[in-house]
Amino acid sequence: MYTPSAFRVEDPGKLAAFIRSHSFATLITHDGSAPFASHLPMLLRPGEGSHGTLLSHMARANPQWQHFASGSEVLAVFHGPHTYISPSWYETGPAVPTWNYATVHAYGVPVIFRDHDRVVSLLQDTVSEYESSLPQPWPGVLPEDYRDKLIHGIVAFEIPITRIEGKFKLGQNRPPADVQGVFDALSRSGDPGDRAVARMMLTECELQDGAPTLTYSSVTESDFDELAALRIAAMRDSLERVGRFDPDRARERLRNSFYPEHTRFVQWGGERIGFYTFRPAAACVHLDHLYIHPSSQSRGLGSQVITHLLSQSDASRLPVHLGALRDSPSNRFYQRHGFVKTSEDEWDIYYVRMPKEGVRLAPP
Repeated sequence: MYTPSAFRVEDPGKLAAFIRSHSFATLITHDGSAPFASHLPMLLRPGEGSHGTLLSHMARANPQWQHFASGSEVLAVFHGPHTYISPSWYETGPAVPTWNYATVHAYGVPVIFRDHDRVVSLLQDTVSEYESSLPQPWPGVLPEDYRDKLIHGIVAFEIPITRIEGKFKLGQNRPPADVQGVFDALSRSGDPGDRAVARMMLTECELQDGAPTLTYSSVTESDFDELAALRIAAMRDSLERVGRFDPDRARERLRNSFYPEHTRFVQWGGERIGFYTFRPAAACVHLDHLYIHPSSQSRGLGSQVITHLLSQSDASRLPVHLGALRDSPSNRFYQRHGFVKTSEDEWDIYYVRMPKEGVRLAPP
């Protein structure tokens, strides 16, 4: 892929996150006379191999799997947000229209696996990956004879990634004023794809404006399913690392600590990207939940939310208490914002953050 240096992305964590968020890939092979493409969901195992390993399956009736026998390298293309860019948004000229987009190309030699238990595990993982964010996830339980009959009709394979290329073409080669003009125009757009490109620009480009402005809106009982989906998506990676990812359990735990009157959606550009629950008690405040969807993480949005909440606790002179999953990146996040560990148990670490002006001794 032609990738000018201004658009090249090499950070392994960033590339893995992109693949996870845009996992419906185009798989390209060559049968010796012509290229061939299939469109498949792919799972990424970042810790397997030098660049991670992709896993997927296709219909046995699809001839593409027979191309794997050649031992040749194949290409999986992961497509991100993209949009047309008008030169009318630039301050400098002359200029012409262009297209902003993000994509990752992963190369490797595919290997077919036939072990029954491993194929079943792949299918279960695939179902879990895409069902977990739904309000009522399908459990994926099928009669074994029916499931095994279907398995005979597919081919499962893995692709140990031998090389990977990331290209985020978001105007980084333009003057700052031009980049800002594009960002402003896309941020105001009513098209979700335009706003998705704008969100990527916040991370990849040097914008004159600071971090995006967040707004907060009230929550009702009817919003529970959407909140649960946000929580599951935000916690998934951390829970999988400790072997505790269970969408049903995640929903149940939220239900047991659901206080609509103390919960607010976090919104950016008119979209709900997360939520928090900030619950006052007699002599403290409990931060029961704070989640930002993975597609909006690493943009400083969580820091904006926690700063907003801590300003409230400082004004009331109340300490803030919370718990964070052990080995989760959220621990470093809270420590950076002044939280100090008070205790821990098998799964969680508990923190307190004292108000800057001292503790208020009695409730108002």
